[in-house]
Amino acid sequence: MILLLAIFYACIEEYIPPSVRIKSNRYLTVNGIIYNDDSLKTITLSRSIDAWEADSLYEMITDAQVTIIDDMDNKVIFYHSGNGIYQALFYPQHENTYHLHIIDESGNEYQSDPVKMEITPEIDSIYWEMKNNILSEDDLYQGIDIRISTHDDEQMNSYYKWEWTETWEIRAMWRTVYDYVDGQVVFTNHLPYSCWTETSTADIIIGNTESLSKNQITNKIIHVIPFTQNKLYVRYSIQVRQYAVDKRAYKFWDDLQNSNETSGSLFDRQPSELKGNIKNISNPEEPVMGYFDIFEVKKKRLFIDRDEIPVVDRGIPSGYAECVLDTISVDDIEEFALLGYHFYAPIRVRTQIVAWIIVKEDCSDCRTRGDEQMPAFWE
Repeated sequence: MILLLAIFYACIEEYIPPSVRIKSNRYLTVNGIIYNDDSLKTITLSRSIDAWEADSLYEMITDAQVTIIDDMDNKVIFYHSGNGIYQALFYPQHENTYHLHIIDESGNEYQSDPVKMEITPEIDSIYWEMKNNILSEDDLYQGIDIRISTHDDEQMNSYYKWEWTETWEIRAMWRTVYDYVDGQVVFTNHLPYSCWTETSTADIIIGNTESLSKNQITNKIIHVIPFTQNKLYVRYSIQVRQYAVDKRAYKFWDDLQNSNETSGSLFDRQPSELKGNIKNISNPEEPVMGYFDIFEVKKKRLFIDRDEIPVVDRGIPSGYAECVLDTISVDDIEEFALLGYHFYAPIRVRTQIVAWIIVKEDCSDCRTRGDEQMPAFWE
């Protein structure tokens, strides 16, 4: 029996499905979305890697030639700044059309279809509403919906895309004014109490008014914040960016949203072929992933203070539920300082310090969770 099992396992070979073998070619991926703001414009190039190979699905292309050309044959050259990122100063205009031209490290030429920057209407309003959805008899999902409204009386375009960046203030559970320096606890004022952190859109958010009598979008949910998170505990802000897109671009983002069950990113593994607007000039049948487009940006910001929200049931967590104070003797100061504890207050007998109240660094230094530099837009 042992001999038979040994022969059986010795005959097992790794099986690689034919579909994977076919897709083992390294295809160009382009993140070519340009915005008309004052930022340095960025185009990112990478190449897909065999799924049976390395940890990453992509390798970055660092020696390509990247150019944007308008309909008057004016050219803007993008220079490599590292890690497959190409940048340039570029100020697109509504009256022009543009296409992206790429020559990769092997001399292959790629070109996008011509695109034109659509006129984006202003955002009418950003506001929030309480969410109070009953999931079951014993469970209640609470939080807020961030909603947006916009319209275009000129009926210039029916297709929209949104992105957001959210920022919230964090305050340490315990404010400490002592630090361990050169073998002793000393008074200090450099440990910050308030910090800020931010995240940006992970999902694709799109909408259209094609089937409506008016080019108007109202009560569109673009973000949901559950009360299980601590984003609303002190103060919260969200900036929404709105873009008008043409019908073909809308279809691309809609297809990407439907085909990608993770984050909707161009750099996630795609379960099906997704056609963008970039082609190999000499071999149009070669799959090229990604999209080139130019967006006019309209922005609006919303602030929410904690006292604006009618907190119910559990309320909004601070994020510091596990933070507690502890007490150590003066003989253990160095040991706990090396473990990263901070010193909250001394315990004295008469005038002599005999012990210290301590707290973990994560509970007393907000820099473990955010940036101590207040954002310029914070009010």
